[in-house]
Amino acid sequence: GPAVLVLRHWRASLQVRSEFLDLGARALGWFNSVNPEVTWQFNNAELTWDGLYTHRYYHKDVDSGREGEYLATGLNYGRYFNNRRVAATTGVRGIRFLADDDQFGYSGVQLSAGISSRTYSTGTVYARGRYGYYDYDGEVPLFQKAREEKEYIGTLGLTHEFKQPDDLMKGWIANIFWEGTHNDSNIGQLYSYERNQLMLELSRDF
Repeated sequence: GPAVLVLRHWRASLQVRSEFLDLGARALGWFNSVNPEVTWQFNNAELTWDGLYTHRYYHKDVDSGREGEYLATGLNYGRYFNNRRVAATTGVRGIRFLADDDQFGYSGVQLSAGISSRTYSTGTVYARGRYGYYDYDGEVPLFQKAREEKEYIGTLGLTHEFKQPDDLMKGWIANIFWEGTHNDSNIGQLYSYERNQLMLELSRDF
């Protein structure tokens, strides 16, 4: 989608995305999204508003109740410190999913905060946390009550840029991070869980 940039003042974009999901040779779903975003820039700070609309369509009849309209919007504020070597962010987001079957539809809110620091010339360490609360519309038939969930996510990571002339991977960026998730549901038998992930991502611009 298009993007507009006015240096040191503001930037805006409108992204349009279509995702087709399959597993092997079996089609699972088709998600179509529109994502506007506007950022206002200040001295050593910026404020971003973004929105997201997604229409979720599933191919399998068993998933038909999960079809619907997903909407989310939020604000994120970031500020730089120590000559932009340190950055801190905080944000809030509201969510509404209008599912065809009420047991899958929900309203939610997310709160987030993070900090990153350039610890050496080509490396940055960061930490992020997010809390989410989700209140579902309809009852889960097996338990005859609606879900209510609290989600906690924490992330610790390091990003390293290979810039030295003798670097074997010169031009590449490596991102290694650990992410832990704790989901606390009032229907714990099915929906409460803990997950820990250790990931390595490699990227390069051409």
